[in-house]
Amino acid sequence: MTQPPAVVFLLDVDNTLLDNDRITADLKRHLTQAFGAERQERYWTILEERRTELGYTDYLGALQRYRAENLGDPHFLQMSFYLMDYPFADRLLPGAREVIEHLSAWGPTVILSDGDVIFQPRKVQRSGLYDAVEGRVLIYIHKEQQLADVEQRYPAHHYVLVDDKLRILTAVKKIWGTRLTTVFPRQGHYAHDAKALAMYPPADITIERIADLLQYDLHALVHASPAHSINAASDPKRKQVLVVDVGGTHVKILATGQETPREFASGPTMTAKQMVVGVRKAAKGWQYEAISMGYPGPVLRGRPLSEPHNLGPGWVGFDFEAAFGCPVKLINDSAMQALGSYQGGKMLFLGLGTGLGSAMIVDGLVEPMELGHLPYRKGTYEDYVGIRGLDRVGKKKWRHYVKDVVARLVAALEPDDVVLGGGNVHKLKKLPPGCRAGANANAFRGGFCLWETREPKAPARPGSRRQRKHRRAAEGTAS
Repeated sequence: MTQPPAVVFLLDVDNTLLDNDRITADLKRHLTQAFGAERQERYWTILEERRTELGYTDYLGALQRYRAENLGDPHFLQMSFYLMDYPFADRLLPGAREVIEHLSAWGPTVILSDGDVIFQPRKVQRSGLYDAVEGRVLIYIHKEQQLADVEQRYPAHHYVLVDDKLRILTAVKKIWGTRLTTVFPRQGHYAHDAKALAMYPPADITIERIADLLQYDLHALVHASPAHSINAASDPKRKQVLVVDVGGTHVKILATGQETPREFASGPTMTAKQMVVGVRKAAKGWQYEAISMGYPGPVLRGRPLSEPHNLGPGWVGFDFEAAFGCPVKLINDSAMQALGSYQGGKMLFLGLGTGLGSAMIVDGLVEPMELGHLPYRKGTYEDYVGIRGLDRVGKKKWRHYVKDVVARLVAALEPDDVVLGGGNVHKLKKLPPGCRAGANANAFRGGFCLWETREPKAPARPGSRRQRKHRRAAEGTAS
């Protein structure tokens, strides 16, 4: 009996290998120029309605419905010709073919896409992707629900899934677990939707463009899974941990083996003793033998160095281990979320919450920072990008200040990777350049990592921010 390959690479199409945003823009422009703005707008309304109904973009189905509404309109024939004859090969993202060839050296490459039964295969074929993967193409409706069929057709010991939607990556990761490495190329509008990004944990590997995969070898791709899965079932060999994320408005908790966090209100008068009482009550029924706590202030040798700015008194000198009756590891809250977001290299984490949390991780070493209290304009960074600044100036100006503050800190610190986390990151319409959104769930991931027996490792990102910028500039000049 033939043994399955060690690894199979599953590649999405739209905005992963193919610039679908540009295709959409071309189609809108063509429809407006050829048939008028009114027809273009009506077609697009139908297209969005179909997307909501079906869960994928149904270009031809929308055209059929448009035809049913306008039986005497001859324009639909020309619209059909344009769709079917579109030069999709001209819209392959730079490096797409090279990445497929690069990955093929280690295992089969398979197109795994959602779409209709006519137009999506046409897109794959005319773009040249069908030939590039030697005909290994799977097109479903809700592909994350068809994994049994994927495994039957292309069995493997390990899978690498490359997709521009964190929703898909998260759904598949929950089913395949450690058998899967998720790769998130930050390309297209879905990959930059701050609100959507904040809802899901990060992928195992995040890259700025598909061509960056050329810098990864097989070992980095297969061994990139996080050190701790948030939803992992209880393991008798793993310490049962309760993670406590103390914030200015809420305290959130999650225990090993649990999937749904619990929370209770905090506020400017909550003392350390009140927090302990609240945690004990909220964690009723959960089993744990140790605690990781994210504290909203500076921490030295596992103890609060000063009272928190947004909570009540009584934190400095408080004996948390005696109060909880078990070992407690205390860490700055931003450092805990940063640890859960870390993917390697030099990473800057900024938490947009009640204040401005900050931390740096360099080659696995965590360094909490208090950048939010540095002077900025007529106050501090926190006064402008924290919750007080948001309430005072409104979303539009607040977004401007966030963009400016991030740019200043990136210029000063020169990180390879920038993660924006905290409860207010979803209020950004668009992330600042070079940033990725960190899910709030990463704080729990970081808390679990504190009790791992070894430091979590991640593949080094391919070069520093400055090196990648120079490389892209050189490639642009060469092309």
